[in-house]
Amino acid sequence: MIDSEAPPRGRYSEEPHSTEGVLIMTERIDPAITEKIVHALATYLKRDPASITESHHLRDDLGLDSVAVIELLFEIEERFKLQIPDQDLPGLSTVGSVAAYVQRQLA
Repeated sequence: MIDSEAPPRGRYSEEPHSTEGVLIMTERIDPAITEKIVHALATYLKRDPASITESHHLRDDLGLDSVAVIELLFEIEERFKLQIPDQDLPGLSTVGSVAAYVQRQLA
C-alpha cells in the first residue's frame, strides 16, 4: 500500500537522492562559492536557498533537465568568470561537485 501521507523522496523532493555512484568529495569547499551556486539555483528554481544542499543531485533531486543544467552552468561561468569545457560536464552532477569544480578552477 502506498502511504499518501509520506513526503516525496528522490526526484523533485527536498531530500537528497541516493549518492550511489556519486563521487563523495572530502575537500573543503569555500562556503562563499557554494552560496553563490545555491543562490543561482534557488533563483532559477524559484525556491528557498535553504532548501538546497551540496548533496542535492541537479537532475534527480532538483528536477533540472539537460537544458536547465546547461543554463545553470552558463550562469556559473558568468558569475565566476571561468569556462567549463564540455568534457568536464559529466562530473558536475551535484551542487557540491559543481562547487568543488569551481573552486579548483579558481585556484
